[in-house]
Amino acid sequence: MKINSTWVKITLIIVAAVVLLIFAINIGVRNHVVTLQENVYNAESNIKAQEKRRVDLVHNLVDSVKSYSSHELNAMLEVVEKRTENGAIDDEGGTAVNIAAVAEAYPNLKAVELYSETMLELTTTENRIFNYRETYNDAARGYNTYVAKWPANIIVGDVEKISYLNFEAPETAPQNLFD
Repeated sequence: MKINSTWVKITLIIVAAVVLLIFAINIGVRNHVVTLQENVYNAESNIKAQEKRRVDLVHNLVDSVKSYSSHELNAMLEVVEKRTENGAIDDEGGTAVNIAAVAEAYPNLKAVELYSETMLELTTTENRIFNYRETYNDAARGYNTYVAKWPANIIVGDVEKISYLNFEAPETAPQNLFD
């Protein structure tokens, strides 16, 4: 029995193509797993960066607001003291003069704006952290799902799944930041 060399060549080409296809699928799956892992690590890093930002921000903003509030309190006490030294308001035309003097001598108070801006910045920071935590859990879910499906589960084997971030409310929240 004579084997046709054309059929041998075709068979070898088919076998080589199948081997290359399996090799390419293997590389593609492994590279995708690496990409998914890096997405998780990046999301975790973003959370840590935002949590550090939160700590730095809270301390700096609270110190600034306390300092400015103290400054305003001292300024107001000085103004009230100066008004008291200048005498009482008399009923015969002096009322209008003193009211005008009070209106032009009192400083423009900014502490309330600073408190509002601080609360807005803290809320924004907490929302960012929440969003990064969601992104982390989404990345972990994508990774865990991919490595559990066929053919990835065969190619990468039994890999460790990435845990989701479960956040519990702290037992005690920060209190009296501005005392």
